[in-house]
Amino acid sequence: VGVRNPWDMMVSFFFWWLEEPSRPVGMPNDFRSFIRWHVNGAHPINLSYWLMNGERWADFYVRFERLDEDCRVMWKKLGLEYHGLPRLKTKGRAIRGIHYSAYYEDWMVQSVAKAYQRVISEFGYEFEDKR
Repeated sequence: VGVRNPWDMMVSFFFWWLEEPSRPVGMPNDFRSFIRWHVNGAHPINLSYWLMNGERWADFYVRFERLDEDCRVMWKKLGLEYHGLPRLKTKGRAIRGIHYSAYYEDWMVQSVAKAYQRVISEFGYEFEDKR
């Protein structure tokens, strides 16, 4: 199962959904409003992707932040030869040098922290402030 830093994930979701024809109905066009809309339940937060009844349910979690390293370990556990991952979506905001924290105000950091509190504590995520 894949897991990602929730603050980084929100920025990624926002920009992906802006371009997506099937984006959620009523989704705001600015990041500040998007965070408020998302964490207040307009778009449900489904923590069962990562945890069920507050516990990890998968045998292995691949962290987005160390995708290649974790995939290498997972392939080995499965007895497969690892040849690396394809390069997709390489022209994203990270390539342009914009760190996810640049999109946040303090209240937004706290809102995401509250909404994803269990995932943050379970996987040891922190808001990396490079504003």
